[in-house]
Amino acid sequence: MIKSFSIIVIVLGVCACATVKDKTNQEQEQMSSIQESESHFEMQKRGIDFSASGIDSDWLLEIDFDKKVRFTSPKLNHDFEVNVLVLGEGLKGSEATHEVISSDGELTIGIQYKKQQLIHQAKKPFDVIVKYVDRKTDKEQSFSGEGVFYGDIRLHDSWLLDRINGIKIDTAHLDQYPHMDIYLDKGKAMGFMGCNSFSSDIYFGRNEVCFSPVLSTKMACMNDAIEPVFSKAISNKVLKYRFDDLYLILENATDTLVFVKDY
Repeated sequence: MIKSFSIIVIVLGVCACATVKDKTNQEQEQMSSIQESESHFEMQKRGIDFSASGIDSDWLLEIDFDKKVRFTSPKLNHDFEVNVLVLGEGLKGSEATHEVISSDGELTIGIQYKKQQLIHQAKKPFDVIVKYVDRKTDKEQSFSGEGVFYGDIRLHDSWLLDRINGIKIDTAHLDQYPHMDIYLDKGKAMGFMGCNSFSSDIYFGRNEVCFSPVLSTKMACMNDAIEPVFSKAISNKVLKYRFDDLYLILENATDTLVFVKDY
């Protein structure tokens, strides 16, 4: 009897430890998520559109496409900073090679999407290679790491679907108004397509939003004309985004979706 009781006590102790460990892990994950969210919005408040760093955090690149490029590393004699306005045509799009020159040095920035199967799982979906040439010494240094576009902070909102490819959405027979909530800090888009709810992982390029394959509930719908069009237009697609007053326009070569800000 005593032996059985001892075994029970040990089992309960193990379970208690496991519960505490699980709770600790959950708290750590929540804290990490909060810190990432704060960092994300802090970068946006500073006007940073893109940032990249080395795997060992031995360098940092920050780009404000309207103002400046800043590159820092302990391996440099000083920080490299250039006003974007002096670059003529400015900087290019998401996946590109940028050449930035100042009186101190030349910075070549190569930004490339990660392999397709890794993109939606990565917190930083771009591979980045930076080459710096000191114009005084001709010394050349190369750096590699990862980067992320932060997306326009105005995207972080709830959006009602207004039109698809010029056709006004008729909501008379829908269970709920089609809408999409965009969470920049979580890298998620969630909402309702008219009958079924959906979610998608998202990441950003320069003025681009990139959707993973859409996951949705599978309810049978009597009036589902909108759903397949909506889903096909965003699922696993890259769309340019722009704003027109209270409207958000997502578009690519085949589709144009117009959303209006939900109040």
